[in-house]
Amino acid sequence: MVRFFTYRMPQLRQLYGDNICDFGAGNPQDGALDGYVSALTRWSDARQPDWYAYKTSEPDARAVVAASLGRYLGIPFDGEDIILTNASIAALAVTLRTICEPGDEVITISPPHFLYSALISGAGARALPVRIDPDTLDLDVDAIGSAITGRTRAIIVNTPHNPTGKIFPPQTLLRLAQVLNDASERGQPIYLVSDEAYNRILFDDRAFTSPATSTPERS
Repeated sequence: MVRFFTYRMPQLRQLYGDNICDFGAGNPQDGALDGYVSALTRWSDARQPDWYAYKTSEPDARAVVAASLGRYLGIPFDGEDIILTNASIAALAVTLRTICEPGDEVITISPPHFLYSALISGAGARALPVRIDPDTLDLDVDAIGSAITGRTRAIIVNTPHNPTGKIFPPQTLLRLAQVLNDASERGQPIYLVSDEAYNRILFDDRAFTSPATSTPERS
């Protein structure tokens, strides 16, 4: 990883200049939006004496996030449902270390974000990649179901997916929810860890559906 970012990427940029897009880490290729810059400028002025002191998951901030997510995703969140971390990678690390025991397995969607395997290993578990459908770039739910074992503790679903950009559709997420629900009823609970870091980067009037909205039907 160090060789790729330290040596390989500079070599490629020297060869191709601005004609190359780096999808290695999911970094943006363009500058920040004006609204984002304005918000940073506005809130950089200290409102309190400890404005820049060490912060924790403070109730007021969690309430704001809960309200924003509720409006955007259509899911009722409470402030107590929210835990603030130092970026999404830290959130994934905390989550995996909370739910995983040594020897557990975590299914990842392949191709995955390059840090998933390291985060899973750090939690004492083993990453089990399942490839997407090569024709549709959608989740291969049947393959995911076949990959589930008695040691499966979680699956990480990244939508919109990095690196393909695929937004997994509601019908696929419902099928996945049913598979996970059925498997959980036969053994230990299987958690769906939803990595939605890009859920507001949408084009062509496409809509985002969070896996959290998918509830399997029960007979």
